Amino acid sequence: MGDKPLMHVLMHIPKTGGASVASGLEKTFGSNVALRRDWFDQLIFFSKTKGLHQYKIITCHISSRELAYLADDFELSVSTILRSPIDRVFSNYCFWRRNTPDTIMEIGNRKVPLINKSLSWHDDLYRLLTLSRDVWKFRELSNVMTWQLSTSIYERNGRTASQALAQAKSTLKKMRFVGFQKTLENDYKKLVSLIDADASPSELPTINMTKTRTDLVLDDAGRSLIAEFNLLDQELYEWACDFRKTTSLM
Repeated sequence: MGDKPLMHVLMHIPKTGGASVASGLEKTFGSNVALRRDWFDQLIFFSKTKGLHQYKIITCHISSRELAYLADDFELSVSTILRSPIDRVFSNYCFWRRNTPDTIMEIGNRKVPLINKSLSWHDDLYRLLTLSRDVWKFRELSNVMTWQLSTSIYERNGRTASQALAQAKSTLKKMRFVGFQKTLENDYKKLVSLIDADASPSELPTINMTKTRTDLVLDDAGRSLIAEFNLLDQELYEWACDFRKTTSLM
């Protein structure tokens, strides 16, 4: 390790349990040590106005491309949490439907609703998935794990799909720790111990649990639809599950 101070970064992939882990880290280590900012632009603003050197832990929807901003000043120890792509996308869609049903997105001169409740949820989700190439926000529903780990959630330039998948796997191999939403409580405790072996993890809070707050049911048709638009994430997730069995870093 060089002269730079160590910074633990949790790369929070949307709807994987990262908000719960971030809250747990803050309670365990204190808000003067653990900082959560949802989006990278918010982290930059905080960095420019208040500085980051007093912190040892950051949780953010930061992407691989954006880590370079922190790497200038810190020695990075990066971790993430993965989730089954089908469950993650369904949770993401339910979250929008419950919390931001009136949001309007713009495509050129056209205004497009984030959620269209006049459609069945299957048809509405299909609408979002087919528009994901044109509407940046909708890309959160299509292969977001692969692209966030390879380049960026929204800016998907400079790589083919196969190159992005290969880069995402390479990024995971280099991480300090990779956890899974299905074993979130145990993996949260592992992450705390990696940050500080002497720390006693606080109870893991439950935040944004969409499955307990929606009347939608993920059926076979919904699963097939999500899978069709998330082939990269499906392969990445299955690879990561297999890789976890062969390494002590996960």
